[in-house]
Amino acid sequence: MGIGYTWTMTLTEKSKVERILADRLVNASFFGLSFYAKQLILLFKNGQRDYYLRCESLWEYFTTAHNAGAYQFQRYSTAELAAKAALFALKRVVSVRLDEDLPNLSLIFGDDSQLYISGHDEHYECWQFGEYQKNELIACQAKGELSFTN
Repeated sequence: MGIGYTWTMTLTEKSKVERILADRLVNASFFGLSFYAKQLILLFKNGQRDYYLRCESLWEYFTTAHNAGAYQFQRYSTAELAAKAALFALKRVVSVRLDEDLPNLSLIFGDDSQLYISGHDEHYECWQFGEYQKNELIACQAKGELSFTN
């Protein structure tokens, strides 16, 4: 794929996005937090590569991994979200998955805890994942569509 190439995939092609995310995030550690307005940007490091995950939708952190598909997300203040993010500081990602019916994103850490990000909003993008200093971007767009730009 050349620079500027963009494609949008259906949920039946989600395994391709899962492979890309796993390739970049498995063995990565959460090492920082940044803010863009009221949105959190989670920072991950995998070897010499730095990645970001911008959470524009609701998310939750569970101390044990579970099937959260029917989870009813709660709204938290920015300060509360930052405090929740501190709970998975320096933890290493061991698994990445998207739900079957929606691109809700799950990152499972080495201690079996889980970051679960909503992948559906009728009007707004839910999350973005990319590498610093690169043009590559995976985005969960409005209505649960996934896109990859390179």
